[in-house]
Amino acid sequence: MPAALPRQAAGPDAPDDPKRPGHSTHRPPSVAFVVPVWDRLDGCVVATRDMAHHLRERGATVEVYSLGPAVYPGATQLCELADVERGEAYSDLLVTTLYATDRLPLEVGGGALTFQRWAVYMHGPSSWPENPVVRSSVDAWLIPSRAYDWERHCPGWPPSRPVVEVEPGFDPRMYPQAGPTGRAGVLVVDGSQQKGGQTVVRVAGALPDLSFTVVPGGGSSPHPTLFELPNVTILPRQELDLSPLYRSASVLLHPTWSETFGRVLLEAQASGCPVVCTDLPVLRRTLAGAQFGGDTAAFVRPRDLPGWIGAIRRLVDERGAPREPAWMRLHREGLRSAWTYDPGLCLQPLWELANGT
Repeated sequence: MPAALPRQAAGPDAPDDPKRPGHSTHRPPSVAFVVPVWDRLDGCVVATRDMAHHLRERGATVEVYSLGPAVYPGATQLCELADVERGEAYSDLLVTTLYATDRLPLEVGGGALTFQRWAVYMHGPSSWPENPVVRSSVDAWLIPSRAYDWERHCPGWPPSRPVVEVEPGFDPRMYPQAGPTGRAGVLVVDGSQQKGGQTVVRVAGALPDLSFTVVPGGGSSPHPTLFELPNVTILPRQELDLSPLYRSASVLLHPTWSETFGRVLLEAQASGCPVVCTDLPVLRRTLAGAQFGGDTAAFVRPRDLPGWIGAIRRLVDERGAPREPAWMRLHREGLRSAWTYDPGLCLQPLWELANGT
């Protein structure tokens, strides 16, 4: 239960120590993240990496803990804290993700990890604790986008504590751009049933002349039929750097049924790769189409198979190479969309929460 996660109230006479409560408000905050045991392609692990990186850039003391073997470079496995003296692993703000939220009270114990405030990063509905006692103990809920239908997918939403929109600390500077030269084929990130794997199967079957490359997502497997199609290549699950794939593909296909933010779409756009994705409110907001008065991606209704096929055909030719001018238009608009993101502004609410403001 949450009682296993002891909080220590700050006092006016407490020492000015970054690892102790009662520190001076003039120093940067200390933040601890807890991630589940998934690979580095998992969305919540990527979001944690970026949030930790940019908080450190602003001077915060940041620690990352894992519920099992560390998946984040420099992370500490929580069981290693069992012998830590109470109060040594203090943080102003503890941020948990996914099922780490429900398991954390059982994993830590012994008062090894203490904190002033507790926030849950809602990477998706699986981050919503089933235990109402746990829900009532959280100080703030961090969501990547208000455009997602949280009430529909999280019974008991909204919570009694504040809900803060904290867009992932996406930084377009991390993704080198590339033009149309040398690009070929269609890239799919994930390809599981939840992310529209059946649609990928139908589109790839209808376009046998095009090559499709599927990158398995964190915690999921591609649709089984994809393994049987001759024009589909499924890369082995490993710690992939997706940047070269974004720069070599003619288009990113993302026919997901549900999304809370859509980071992979921004990664592709920042690399100059046009996006064909599901027409969801949350994706339209993430890709900032309204800001420019037009579409920055090709949006298609989930069950509109001719629409998916037509969108790809308008962007690539029979060889899978970019087809201008349609490709160049989405290439330019996608770059504009990705470069609207400033990680400092995106993470300002998290910084303020860590400071208690």
